Amino acid sequence: MKRFTFMASLLMGLTFIGNSLFAQITERQLPAEWNNLVNGGRFMDRFLPMKGTNLSSDIWGASCVKPRFIDNGIEDCIWSYWGGNIVKADYEQNKRNSLADKSRGRF
Repeated sequence: MKRFTFMASLLMGLTFIGNSLFAQITERQLPAEWNNLVNGGRFMDRFLPMKGTNLSSDIWGASCVKPRFIDNGIEDCIWSYWGGNIVKADYEQNKRNSLADKSRGRF
């Protein structure tokens, strides 16, 4: 009985591990229509490079995010900004807002 329990447990464990290793791998080809997208048609096309001229390491943050442009519109010596979700503001004009919090001080 002990041998049967051991073998059953081993078999179930190996089955679980085997299925877990390959559960997230799904190879798919990209749709052919994606080759005909206009510039800006993909979501990632909406993210543009941050513009700035004042590159500095003398700013808050971890070393992996330094140096960065501090004249990008959201860096400030007095205020801290924390972002939120982008929400659709006006359905007729197709506008969106990004909610943000502005608080005094650096964190």
